[in-house]
Amino acid sequence: SQQQQQQQRQQQQQQTSLPSSSSRHREEFDRTKHQRKPENTYARGYIATPPSEYSVSKADADKVAKRLNKEETQAKEEYREANSAALIALEKRVDEMQRKVERSLASFQFNVHRDVHNIHVELLRQFEKQKRDMEQIVRGNSVSDDVMKEMERLQQENKQLKLRLKQQQQQ
Repeated sequence: SQQQQQQQRQQQQQQTSLPSSSSRHREEFDRTKHQRKPENTYARGYIATPPSEYSVSKADADKVAKRLNKEETQAKEEYREANSAALIALEKRVDEMQRKVERSLASFQFNVHRDVHNIHVELLRQFEKQKRDMEQIVRGNSVSDDVMKEMERLQQENKQLKLRLKQQQQQ
């Protein structure tokens, strides 16, 4: 039972993010804690051997604690640096992706603009063609000057004939 508990503690310590040298110092520091409170830790079953077998002085325990704190601080700084480097790399990737999207959108915008321009040009061509066709139709259906002169002459002749007819009827 105590061996299983000790193995579980060791597995938990291995799962932490501390470097291996820090875990070794942690064990030494834990031993000094056990020396200070042997009855509690031994009674709880945290250690397999009685605390009387540990012989670490308070000065040694303090040295180990300082060394451990220093290594923990260093590990935290390395972790922060790694995170900031990862963040910078992520920002670079985001910027790169944003530039790619902007380039593809610019290309798409240019293509759409060109297509709309071509549609406008085609509409103008169609309107010009329609205008020419309508002019031809109007010219084909319109009365020419010769025909107009002939119509006027015939109208005059009709008037004269009507007048003659009236005069003949009155006589």
